[in-house]
Amino acid sequence: MFVSIAIMLCLLETACGQTLLGVLEEPQCNDRNGTAVSALFAKSEAGWISLSSQSAARGIDLEKINWVIGLHGREIGKIKTLDPGFSTPYQWTYPRDKLLNISPNQTIPRVADKLHLFAGWCRAPKNRPLVVVSNGSVSDPDNWEPFKPEASLIARVFVQFRKHAGPAVICPGHSDSSVVFSYTSNDLEALAGYKDRSGRKLISVRLKPRTDGCEGPPDEAWDSHTFLVTTQSTYLGAGLTLVDAGDYDANGKSALLFWFGGYNQDGYVLFSSDLAKEADYLWQYH
Repeated sequence: MFVSIAIMLCLLETACGQTLLGVLEEPQCNDRNGTAVSALFAKSEAGWISLSSQSAARGIDLEKINWVIGLHGREIGKIKTLDPGFSTPYQWTYPRDKLLNISPNQTIPRVADKLHLFAGWCRAPKNRPLVVVSNGSVSDPDNWEPFKPEASLIARVFVQFRKHAGPAVICPGHSDSSVVFSYTSNDLEALAGYKDRSGRKLISVRLKPRTDGCEGPPDEAWDSHTFLVTTQSTYLGAGLTLVDAGDYDANGKSALLFWFGGYNQDGYVLFSSDLAKEADYLWQYH
């Protein structure tokens, strides 16, 4: 009993410090840093707060941290980090470049990004990002797991997709003249699907790539758009790729961490167990 109480106190931030959530990653557009840890969010009484600015991170002790590494609800390793410090004359670079060094002589787990799912402003990393938690949990009580979305499920999100993705154009024969592409649900493809133990489903869809696309930045309809599907379809956002789901603050429910990739903007977005957006950690490149 006393051991259980001590563990709960630790997980609830009283006995063992504040609960932090981050990622073990290969930073985008920064080959020199190799693998590093980004501390993304801290749990407060009001919920998760983003550490994407120096003012927000003030008061959070990042000097030496012990992290648990998780994937698919399981612990796959542990790691220690040191804070090398950081200063910048341009505050917009802080969330992009504030990284924690991995202490020497540690085994770093790596999981290959075989499907190139975590591309951003630069190319996709060789290895996928992995969730790291300090004073929290990596278990996944909601049991999110991948599945292959069927055509009927893609059709269910089509109206919402068209509403949020908007119109698309093509350039037949690679000409300089664009024409409106009147797409239907048959022109969509599923990039990923996940479902939990209660039957909720996440599905990410986009327009199928074509050979008659136009030059320049593509329309939003060619990007990935993610939906929660229950008895109805709820739009979650564009450019989202699920990193992992876990009970990071030990409240008995799974939160979901997504990678976000957009035009001159990358980062991470955290959703609560009911798929409401909790916080984001985003950065730019110029």
